[in-house]
Amino acid sequence: MRHVIHPSTGAATTPYVKIRNVTGDGVLLECLVPGAHPEPQVEWQTSDGIVVPAEEPQVSPRGHRFDVLLLTTVKKTNMYRCVVKQEGFGHVIHNELLVPDNLFEDKSPLYQCAHGCDITLIVALVIALLVIAILVIIIMNQRKKAKQKGSSTEVLPLNGHRLSNGS
Repeated sequence: MRHVIHPSTGAATTPYVKIRNVTGDGVLLECLVPGAHPEPQVEWQTSDGIVVPAEEPQVSPRGHRFDVLLLTTVKKTNMYRCVVKQEGFGHVIHNELLVPDNLFEDKSPLYQCAHGCDITLIVALVIALLVIAILVIIIMNQRKKAKQKGSSTEVLPLNGHRLSNGS
């Protein structure tokens, strides 16, 4: 059986899929279907064809066409598929997106530092510690010299004879 698409029908094109955000709650996926007519049914599926719960589709009419945006948050790695169906004339099209394992790793600063701190941060910390150590040595030497000068009780007059303080 052949399906005829009439000129007033805007068969949905391949949907645009992307990773919109990565949070502690999971990975937010976005599927955008622009300019379809009639209004399509849009859903997210796993690679096994299991429907993934999603937010309510955001439908924006544009004349006789519809832009549809569908968001979902996933919590594990998989190949996810955004499926667009236009039941009226049997049109089905999809696009896939791989959500890799590394997006689900702990993103806290302590975890990131423990697993590969930025080398510039390490270098900056080492330089800061060296500067502090040098300053401490300079201050200690100045105090030592000041203490040595203050403990001397001898005064040398211009004539070269040694005199003690107080005599």
